[in-house]
Amino acid sequence: MGDRLPRGGEEMVACFSDAPADAAWTAGADVDCDLGKAVGMELSERLWRELVAPQIEREIPGVTSRVAVGRVGEGSECWGTDDVLSRDHDWGAGLCLWVSDDVVGASERERMGAHVARLVAQAQKTCDYPVLPFAGPRLGIFETGEFYRRFIGLNHVPASMDEWLATPVYGLAVAVNGRVFSDGPGRFTDFRNALTDECPQDIFLRRMSIDAFGAGQAGQYNLLRALKRGNVPTAELMRSSFLVCALRLLFSLNGRHYPFNKWLYQKAGQLPGAYPLCLRIGQLAKVHLDGDDALLRCADLVDEICEALLVAFECHGLPRANDGFLVSEAEGLHETIGDATVASLPYMMAR
Repeated sequence: MGDRLPRGGEEMVACFSDAPADAAWTAGADVDCDLGKAVGMELSERLWRELVAPQIEREIPGVTSRVAVGRVGEGSECWGTDDVLSRDHDWGAGLCLWVSDDVVGASERERMGAHVARLVAQAQKTCDYPVLPFAGPRLGIFETGEFYRRFIGLNHVPASMDEWLATPVYGLAVAVNGRVFSDGPGRFTDFRNALTDECPQDIFLRRMSIDAFGAGQAGQYNLLRALKRGNVPTAELMRSSFLVCALRLLFSLNGRHYPFNKWLYQKAGQLPGAYPLCLRIGQLAKVHLDGDDALLRCADLVDEICEALLVAFECHGLPRANDGFLVSEAEGLHETIGDATVASLPYMMAR
């Protein structure tokens, strides 16, 4: 096994399929004709490049080389999952500017923010697409470290295993989503990249051992036993838990931080090589648990999903459970953890 899991899913493609994610997985495929197929991120970049950047560069020469600009953080636009339904509140083009205190001082930052806010306000009156105010917790001008602190609890990249363990995975996922339109100093991008590239393999192994155990307990054991008993509510809970764990495993196998459950399914389908398996996960989610064939269909689909995951573990050079059970796989994954602190933590989280 190498020093770290791959970033980008090369092995995932080899293990599952080289079929690309189709249009059904691509955000914005169903947006209305008024805006074509542009979604919030594209509109945000358009706002910056066509309107704000040229004007602010004329007013404050050289400013664009000293700041980072983009759209990162909360909101469906940042995940690339916004659609027609997203437009009922707080949707549209928006900008984040990130600065470092030693590059842009406090007074200059205030002046810069006021200029951008004025330009955005003008754009709200003239653009033929929605533009959000340059203000509030999600948009505006931020010091780089403080922006990241909001999501990961630190104003620096985690520097120890203890810090990595304490950093919420959802926060890491939010911190690296979205898009950076430009970054003159490069510090925001360096911070962002390090949150994935420098995350220790033992952290991913711990996540996988927890989720493999959870998937095995919920899907291969509790779901099927609940169906045999005719206990549909419990079966529904176990199916949901299995699906969440399986989808999280796809992210960890890709060396990615998994997002909130709300975005798990759609974003997992966009991971390299994961599309075919996500189709099976979607089929399992649609089985009517009170139907006559529910037990047989669930058992077949759970087996297919678990087998595909076991193949993926093997492709990564990770141990593969000989008995075909993910609970056994979880034990094997846990035993490969090298850091003594991480290895001492429990992974058998009941589902």
